[in-house]
Amino acid sequence: MKKLLAIVTFLVVCLLPLEVLASKEELSFLKDIPGWKASEPHYLKYAGGEQKAFYIRRFYERGDGARLEVLFAGGTQGEKLAQALKGRLEVETSDFILKYRQIDGYQALISYAPKEKKGFVAVFLKDSPSLLLLARFSAVSDKEIWPILKKLSWPRLISQGLAFLKKEGNL
Repeated sequence: MKKLLAIVTFLVVCLLPLEVLASKEELSFLKDIPGWKASEPHYLKYAGGEQKAFYIRRFYERGDGARLEVLFAGGTQGEKLAQALKGRLEVETSDFILKYRQIDGYQALISYAPKEKKGFVAVFLKDSPSLLLLARFSAVSDKEIWPILKKLSWPRLISQGLAFLKKEGNL
């Protein structure tokens, strides 16, 4: 799981030179989740040659200590993240799970440590242009994470992500 998180972090950091802050009006895709305290979203959009992308990151915390970090990425950044995450070998032991699943018709990858109740998920919302929802969580079970993430309304995220990329000239 640490290697997977390192890959995602590396890909995000590699794209930072293209960083342009976006306004809340442009990228207000990650809404509040009922029962969770949410941070202000962090918005970035990228433009550099053929690369046009965005990502929105937001932290959530629940009163019982559960934590959630969500990243919604689209365009060339989402594509690079998706390529790094797809095609991994599946593993399932009592200490660690790394599996692909179909959740409401979307391919998803979960990396989860049951004893620690910590994990990471990637939901591949759209292939071209790429839209990807990533979440790192703790004090949440692998069964509980899906209904929580669905409260972000995946079809709405897809619609807003595509509209933003079209506006930026990436479609």
